[in-house]
Amino acid sequence: MTLTAKKRSWLWVRDATDTVRQFGVAEGETVRFDQLPIFIVVHDPTVFEVVIGNKTVNLVRNETERNVARHTRTDLLNFSQR
Repeated sequence: MTLTAKKRSWLWVRDATDTVRQFGVAEGETVRFDQLPIFIVVHDPTVFEVVIGNKTVNLVRNETERNVARHTRTDLLNFSQR
């Protein structure tokens, strides 16, 4: 899984080793995960180009009061299979 920022943003991840990591991401920066995260929170999902396997997927805002996308590994798998 890769996430490439179109502009400055941040993301929070609980990765496959159950480690929590936070990233400030600069415009044009790419963050890669060899295994899908267990849980991911992305600020302004429209900022990121997300690729899982060889498929581009769209993360969606799903927080009513904040412009964030919160997704589980199952969500990410489902997005990549559509």
